[in-house]
Amino acid sequence: MLCILCGKEEATEGRLCRSCLASTISLSVPEFMEITQCPKCGSVMIGKSWYRGDIVPRLAKAIGKIIVLNNAGFRLEISSVGEDIDNGTVSAHLKIFNGNTLLREEDVVIKLKITKNSCPTCNRVSGSYYESILQVRTFSHEATEVISEVEQFATKFVESAEGSSPTSFISKVVHQREGVDIFLGKRSDALKLSKIIMDRYFSNLKVSKSLAGMKEGNEIYRYTYSIRIFNLKLGSIIESRSQKFVITGIHPQTLYVLDPRNMKKSVLKRSDLFDENWKIIDASGNLKKFIVLSSGHGESEIMDSVTFKTHTVKLETEEKELDLIQIDNNIIVPQ
Repeated sequence: MLCILCGKEEATEGRLCRSCLASTISLSVPEFMEITQCPKCGSVMIGKSWYRGDIVPRLAKAIGKIIVLNNAGFRLEISSVGEDIDNGTVSAHLKIFNGNTLLREEDVVIKLKITKNSCPTCNRVSGSYYESILQVRTFSHEATEVISEVEQFATKFVESAEGSSPTSFISKVVHQREGVDIFLGKRSDALKLSKIIMDRYFSNLKVSKSLAGMKEGNEIYRYTYSIRIFNLKLGSIIESRSQKFVITGIHPQTLYVLDPRNMKKSVLKRSDLFDENWKIIDASGNLKKFIVLSSGHGESEIMDSVTFKTHTVKLETEEKELDLIQIDNNIIVPQ
């Protein structure tokens, strides 16, 4: 049966061919679309929510709500969206289906009415808002290189999180003689950062909270995540209860030490070190450089780079030089 309109093609539905059926489609496309943009960070509010980073998926959803297909039974699909906020336009490629059959494709351009208004995140930052503090200190109570490493990592972590969560931001950073305080807009960021730091360094974590105010009858707390990182070098000497130990290995979960009196090796857990009153006797590290003369069968012959005295250690290596711990005539391989 031929189409009742054109009489040329085979009718598919409603006695109309595909081309004539497509010609009956009516679209209502608004001339303008209203959005709000933050002049400080560039985030965009679409509907009632703020978004950062890639806003195209949000725009596609919003466009699908404002374009009206005036034909019952047909389906509208937004296949692609392009935004040019600087020039105040958004474009969309539309596809209209009858069931699974594509009837028509069309490109539309909608002008943007952009209102400038600060987003809640920037308002909070400018008002020094924070939910938590990441307080990083060292075992030596000095702001050594490890403090800078943690600060740089925390900054990159929060910058990455900002794209998916507008409430992720650093309100301020306060440098102390013994470390750094990082004020965070989102409590969960401080929790995640503290866990990552604990996985990377031999460290200790204590969490405390203080009442910040009331909201809708509920108490609001600010949390402080206090992390103390063990920052001494291999070969450093620490003391507890008048007993000295040499640091021979540093790992995130354990600290390896050696009693220089009897050369007995021990393992310290976090609770062993941070819960007791340890003193730093020598933080310089007692490492000496040795030249590897030969290595094989599980041991190496090495030579002191200063005295040229040779030693044999139970270590097989491909390195040409080694930094080792020397206690009297004993050579200790770091663990």
